[in-house]
Amino acid sequence: MLSNIKLFKLILVSFLLFTSLLVNINNAKGQAAVMPKTKVIPKSNLQLSKRLLKAPPIKSEWSAGFRLQSDGWALFADIGTAVKFNSKYPNYQYQTNLFQIEFAEKTDIRQKLTINTNSSSSSSNAIGYVFGKVNKFYQARMSYGQRLKIAGKPDPQSASIHWLFAGGLSIGVVKPYKIIALVNDPIMGYVEKTIQYEPAYREVFLNPDLIFGSAGFADGLNQLKYIPGLHLKTGIHFDFSKEKTTILAAEIGASVDFYSNPIQIMLDDQNKKTFANMYVSFQFGKRK
Repeated sequence: MLSNIKLFKLILVSFLLFTSLLVNINNAKGQAAVMPKTKVIPKSNLQLSKRLLKAPPIKSEWSAGFRLQSDGWALFADIGTAVKFNSKYPNYQYQTNLFQIEFAEKTDIRQKLTINTNSSSSSSNAIGYVFGKVNKFYQARMSYGQRLKIAGKPDPQSASIHWLFAGGLSIGVVKPYKIIALVNDPIMGYVEKTIQYEPAYREVFLNPDLIFGSAGFADGLNQLKYIPGLHLKTGIHFDFSKEKTTILAAEIGASVDFYSNPIQIMLDDQNKKTFANMYVSFQFGKRK
């Protein structure tokens, strides 16, 4: 009887051990099924992933803006192609090859709008005029140049500073400045007439009591003269944009134009072929 009890205990202990072993094996299999296998990624694939996540380098840009000049104003648009300086910062270390188109009006520092409050003109078109002005002078410019980065960034919060130089073709457009004035007619006496400057009308242009006002922009459009020329420009460009894909910039610089024929704006001016100015401009745009 005693031997049977010992055998029973031995069988019971063996059963418990075997059961415990099965439970542990099943738990281990369940954990193995839940936990994903770790995949070893080759080093070459990791490097490729990093390159794919990196932002592509800036390759081109466009922008438009307004320029205040010491002798007038201008509207312009830029199209640029960016070239990397340093592969470590491909989005900020660059030079830009620029194509620029521009439309401007040249004025004289002495110009002042005059309104004849005593005017009794029968013409409803008579408006304020510029005393002593004989021609309006506009410019169309086409330029090619470069903007070279000299300081600032790659920190997006900082400004970048660039040196700009450009040159190209200038087309001067001269339009006679017409006024409405009293003109002495040999037969009818003083009559109201729209005139442009001629030596015979010099005294009229110099007598504000005889001038009612400007004839308006449309008068003289059929008498435009086109004068070819060349220009050069240089300046310092400041880009304040915090985003690498946008442009928010200001520029300060100087430019000079050389024309093939002399141009006159004011009555007592000597006709000149060269026009120089200082400017400040503001522009905005996009990079991609």
